[in-house]
Amino acid sequence: MQKKYGSDKVEIMGIKKTDAIFRELICSFYNYDIEYIKKQFGKITISQFNCLSCRLAMYILSIIICKKQNIKLVVDGARKSQLFAIEQETMINVFKKLFKNFDLEILFPLLDETDDYSVKNQILAHGFVPKMNEGQCLLGMPILNNSMNSVILDGCLNVYNRELYPKIERIIETYKNIDFKEKYL
Repeated sequence: MQKKYGSDKVEIMGIKKTDAIFRELICSFYNYDIEYIKKQFGKITISQFNCLSCRLAMYILSIIICKKQNIKLVVDGARKSQLFAIEQETMINVFKKLFKNFDLEILFPLLDETDDYSVKNQILAHGFVPKMNEGQCLLGMPILNNSMNSVILDGCLNVYNRELYPKIERIIETYKNIDFKEKYL
């Protein structure tokens, strides 16, 4: 990207760890028993909760960095075909609203793509090398059937609205003054 747009416009910041933010999001939920979770939020799988919390931690850190560096746009490679609840239209709209609340925009240009070969060709056609530079999750699991389970998606939305969203402002306030040029958080 630096070769294409110039080093004055593109800075490679490296991989930022979101461990502390992730922990802020998950700690209370991890201590709820199954009956409480089902009563308060509906059905949600452990893997979908982890995905939601991890993605939200990345988004919170992105919001902090964007605000500090006057960046207005974030682009995410989420795809519905990967069958994660967080990459379905319901949650995508929630995340767009989250970014809008902070006067930012998030785009999902690959959302409807289903073919990895096609995606890589499109990336190549735009002058970029389709190489993965970020760590990959070992815990995330897609919903097991090919039709998105609306009950789990509803549970995911309920967890976001009732458990995670209320923590976002406080987390941003807590971490907004950290120098993210450092490798770890």
